[in-house]
Amino acid sequence: MTKHKYNLNSSNIVPLTDDSPSTGKHFGKVDMIIEAVFEDLDLKRKIVAQMEGMTPDHCVFATNTSAIPIADIAQDAQRPDQIIGMHYFSPVPQMPLLEIIPHEGTSDATKAAAFEVGTKQGKTCIEVKDVPGFYVNRCLGPFLVEVSALIKDGVKLDTLDKATKSFGMPVGCLTLADNVELDVAGKGATFLA
Repeated sequence: MTKHKYNLNSSNIVPLTDDSPSTGKHFGKVDMIIEAVFEDLDLKRKIVAQMEGMTPDHCVFATNTSAIPIADIAQDAQRPDQIIGMHYFSPVPQMPLLEIIPHEGTSDATKAAAFEVGTKQGKTCIEVKDVPGFYVNRCLGPFLVEVSALIKDGVKLDTLDKATKSFGMPVGCLTLADNVELDVAGKGATFLA
């Protein structure tokens, strides 16, 4: 992205809080919300309800979750057909993959909107099934368990990071765990257990 385009895009960002008098006005015009709070099902449901109360009827609600089933997030929604998962990977600027996770009730228009936004962001979008961990984390979980066993066996941390990068991973396994944050990884693991 050029500096001009970055500045143009950044100028469209309006910082808001729950107490801002213009929050409802701004959210009343949006086509899509991409929520990215930590892995807490009750909090995500609360945000869905809050956003449905102030967004237009056509607004898509996308949740960036590592493992929580999207159907669980959409369970009490007024517009469950407009709820979808968009799982970004850390560090987001370097990681091109974006998992698009519809649940059984997600509409085709919602899926199309998620793919359109992800593609405009320069991501490689893949549709994955709404199961705990989706695709990548179902594969990554056992990998990180093995990494932990190697650490316990005395393999040096930098050796593991270099080995996974030389294997073809975009970042080393420990750098990945650090970027994802261990508490997020731990919460995600509870959905995979």
